[in-house]
Amino acid sequence: MRIAKMVATTTLALAMAGCAGKYPLGMDEAEWLALPAEEQLEARKQQAALDQARALQRTEEARTRADEKRRQAASRVLAQAQAVPGSRIQCLLTGEVRAGGQWRQASPVWMDVVVGWPEEVAMTSRDGRLTQLAYAGFDGVTMQVCPTELDFEWRADACAEVTGTPQAYRSGLSRAVQVEGLWRGQAQCELPLEHH
Repeated sequence: MRIAKMVATTTLALAMAGCAGKYPLGMDEAEWLALPAEEQLEARKQQAALDQARALQRTEEARTRADEKRRQAASRVLAQAQAVPGSRIQCLLTGEVRAGGQWRQASPVWMDVVVGWPEEVAMTSRDGRLTQLAYAGFDGVTMQVCPTELDFEWRADACAEVTGTPQAYRSGLSRAVQVEGLWRGQAQCELPLEHH
């Protein structure tokens, strides 16, 4: 009975704390040493069962995230294929990425963004060693690249923006832009050829 009460209490504590200590079931050294050998063995078995359940839960969560990513990627491809004129923009970013505390030449970044489908963009140093993530989107008038998803949602000052009319984008629009503390250089944006 004593072990059942202890298991219930420590399971709750573990759920709240999110991690196990040195001894099974979140026990401290005094609690562990006070247990008879049979109860220590039982506690180790229970901890192993909890660890296995957590591992299964993490695996299932990872599988769910991967499935959702695949669904979103398929939906994005469909949205690009079905985009109406003016709702899709293609941009080439060239310049420098801030990584490792300094500005470094960046590999060119190609983006193909559809209204309503913001996407994660990898900005990588030319040597391929350092990568920073940014978030890009297009609202039909303004292409925006932001250092974080939150900046993107709030259209923060930290974001780089290229704004133009459909006519300007058809001709190709080039702007010097900077994503605060992340990237600086040129953005060349245009509507895809099929929309010209």
